[in-house]
Amino acid sequence: MPSVPRECISQQRCGADFKRPNARGSGELMPQIPFGALSSLSKLELRRLAAYLRRKQRSALIAMCHKFRVRSVPYAGLNVVFGLSDGCIRDYLEIMGEIYDVYSAPTNKLRSFYRRRSPLGIDLQRQAVVRAANSKFAGIKNSGDTYFAELSKLVDSLGALTALLHRDVRTTERGVFVVDLANLRKSGVSPTQDTRSLVVEVLSRGEADGLLRGEAVNVGPDDGSIQQIRFRLHRRFAPKYGFSFRGPYEPAFLPPDMVAEICSAPTVTDPKLWAAMAVDKMTISDPMQEELTF
Repeated sequence: MPSVPRECISQQRCGADFKRPNARGSGELMPQIPFGALSSLSKLELRRLAAYLRRKQRSALIAMCHKFRVRSVPYAGLNVVFGLSDGCIRDYLEIMGEIYDVYSAPTNKLRSFYRRRSPLGIDLQRQAVVRAANSKFAGIKNSGDTYFAELSKLVDSLGALTALLHRDVRTTERGVFVVDLANLRKSGVSPTQDTRSLVVEVLSRGEADGLLRGEAVNVGPDDGSIQQIRFRLHRRFAPKYGFSFRGPYEPAFLPPDMVAEICSAPTVTDPKLWAAMAVDKMTISDPMQEELTF
């Protein structure tokens, strides 16, 4: 079994953002550049432009597959396995285990597996990583966790939402969800503090179980309570829902009431409907969120 290089396990960004300051001093993505104008760019700007475009390639492939109703997105290759592992050696070994199981079924072919000289088929690899994603999801219920119902529905809903974001090349980097708990409206069923505590507990449990990846937590200056949480879905779920195996880089501001809805009543939440509603609310509630079209 091949070893995992340190640079593949560590979390990295795919190049710098290709931005220029606007009149107000903040950065904005550069507009489309005619081929004739490329000669006027410096070497540094060309490298940044190339990195920016590379970040769009995987989303463009996913968008094309969705447009032409191609269900078999080719999740295959060494970089895909490393990406889906998301920096966790356990996920890497489980994915490799699924690849071997698919290769060796129905009989054990260990000797031919490690002695092979030709690459494994794309269909075989894709089948294996999909199985690995489904097994991770099935493990939520099998774990017997107190919040298994909430976590199952949360992963399902966030997976559908991330897939919607990654199908549009303008929002492919988005998917690091930002939940501002300070804006959580008072619930008619339970006090605001109880709802806030439930959301924090469910998200914390999801991170501890390896379902979510925490990006940052902001606490209040007075009481030290959690005010804002940033997190994303584990990349191993990418083949299950159809988003990029590299995962998101940019924030997507998620209405806290919608997260509280899943945590409070998971059995009545429809993931696909919830994701569609989340996209509509995100484009309305956050003026910095780019408008999405599908």
